[in-house]
Amino acid sequence: LIANNPQFAGVTYICGSPLRKADLVRVRANKATMLYVLGDMSAESPDKEDEENIMRGAVLHKLLPHINLRLMLLRPENRQVAADIGLPVYMCFSVNEIKSSLMATATRAQGFGTMLLNLCKQDNNRAIVSKAKVEHVPIPSWQLAFMDGASNEIYGFCLAPTFAGMLFKDVVKKCYNDIGVTVFAMQIRDTGIIMMSPGEMEVSKDD
Repeated sequence: LIANNPQFAGVTYICGSPLRKADLVRVRANKATMLYVLGDMSAESPDKEDEENIMRGAVLHKLLPHINLRLMLLRPENRQVAADIGLPVYMCFSVNEIKSSLMATATRAQGFGTMLLNLCKQDNNRAIVSKAKVEHVPIPSWQLAFMDGASNEIYGFCLAPTFAGMLFKDVVKKCYNDIGVTVFAMQIRDTGIIMMSPGEMEVSKDD
C-alpha cells in the first residue's frame, strides 16, 4: 500500500519492535528528531492497549532519554499510570480527552470543528486550481477564499533553546516576523498542560 501510493513517497516502513535494542539501532532511533508511540484506536481493550504502549514508551525513554517522545493513550486515566513509571507528563496525551474537548468547544463555537479539521489535514488545492485552468472552469470567489484558509495547517514543535526566558507574546511576534508562523498555544513541560495564548508567561526550556 505504501509503495504504490505517492502520498507516502517519503515514508519507509520497517518491521521491528521498540522493545528490542537491535531494532532501534537498525532504524537509527538515536538520530530521530521525534519518536511517537501510537495506539490502535480500534483495540478491543483500550486499557490493555495503553498498558502495552506505556511499556514501549518507558523503554524508549530509558534507552533514548535525549530524544523527544510522544505517547498516545486511548484513555486519559492512564496518563497517571505512565507518570507513575517515570514517563514525563508532557510526553503523554489522550485521544479521548482531546475528542471530548473538541466536541465541547464545537457546541460553543459554530464552525469550530470544520476549521480544526482543515488545520489538521493537508489539502491538494493546487491540483484543483490547475484542473480548473485546464478545463477553463472559473472557481467562485467563496471557494478561493475557503481554499486559502484550508491551506493553513497546524503543527506541534519544540522551541529552540534561544527562546528560553522570552515572554510568550514576544515568541509569537518573532516567529511570525521571521518565518511567517503563527504560534497560538504552548505545552508546559512540568505539567503537560496546553495553554492557549498565555501572553505574559515566560517560556522555559523545552516548553
